[in-house]
Amino acid sequence: MAIDDLQYHAMLLRARELRRLVDELGSLNAPAVDANVLARLVGKPVADGLPPGQSNLVDEIVELLELPALSPLQARGVLHAFRSK
Repeated sequence: MAIDDLQYHAMLLRARELRRLVDELGSLNAPAVDANVLARLVGKPVADGLPPGQSNLVDEIVELLELPALSPLQARGVLHAFRSK
C-alpha cells in the first residue's frame, strides 16, 4: 500500500530536514545519532545513551523511516532522502 504523492513529497522534505538537523549536531554527535537510527532500524540494541533532545530526534527519524503505509519504493526514497548529505 502506498501513500499519495503529496504525502510522499512532504515526507521527503521532512527526511531532508531531519538530515540537516542531524548534520548540525556536528562531527562529534551526528555519528552517534546515525548509529542509533541504524541500530533501531535493524532491531539491534542501542549501546550509546543520547541526550533527550537527540533521543527524540532518533525517535522521529525512525518513525518516519518505518512508516508502514509506504510502498517499498517510497520507503527506499525516504531513506535515501535522509541519508543523502
